Amino acid sequence: MKSIVSSISLLAVLLLSSCSSIRPPVVLTYTNPVWDGYLADPQVLFTKGMYYAYGTGEVDGKQFPILKSKDFAKWEPAGGALIPPAAPKLNEYWAPEVVEHDGKFYLYYAGNRKMRVALADSPEGPFQDTGIELFPELEFSIDGHPFRDPASGKWFLFFARDFFDQRPGTALSVVELGDDMVSTRGAMHTVLRAFADWQIYERNRPLYGKTWSAWHTVEGPAVVCRNGKYYCFEKGQTVDWNSGWADGSRALAVLRWSWL
Repeated sequence: MKSIVSSISLLAVLLLSSCSSIRPPVVLTYTNPVWDGYLADPQVLFTKGMYYAYGTGEVDGKQFPILKSKDFAKWEPAGGALIPPAAPKLNEYWAPEVVEHDGKFYLYYAGNRKMRVALADSPEGPFQDTGIELFPELEFSIDGHPFRDPASGKWFLFFARDFFDQRPGTALSVVELGDDMVSTRGAMHTVLRAFADWQIYERNRPLYGKTWSAWHTVEGPAVVCRNGKYYCFEKGQTVDWNSGWADGSRALAVLRWSWL
């Protein structure tokens, strides 16, 4: 009986110890959404102790609204990023992404569905379009994502463009950026193509002077490096937008993919 009582007592102590080590529930100090205004295609840059969020939209006659925050929870507007160029006349401004390099800030965006780049001395702009179309040979290039390879220190631009073979549609490519950050170096490499019917954006789509029985979409690349592997997050089309990711051993060769 004594051994049974001792065992029960020990069990009670262990249970009480376990209960006492349970962490209390996290109390949120903010409410989602942290910003209830329009900010499509958002990207966040952290620099000089401040978070800056950029997105598709227009404010104060400028393109790409900017929000800023010290704690990633409380955001305030900081005007618009890009002064629209006088020429060429652009009617569509999509998906900005900003990076800092050697004290300058580079804004990559799609103007009239072609990748362009603008430059500023401050993360709050104003950004001035450089007049450079990064891929003049492509009819369609959007969703530019500049990425610095931590292994080599080189900058790459991941982006979406159209393909016309296999499963035709929009998919992902990458190219190395030049030292000036406004030019490209070397050949483009295919990162990820559509591979399933759930990535069909539209059937019987009229485009490029013909009707495509199925037009696929893989776009919106975002790359991170962790433990020597490069993870390329992307979004594809089914009934609703879905997110997936691919991973590889180096920036220019995605070796295999998995899905969340």
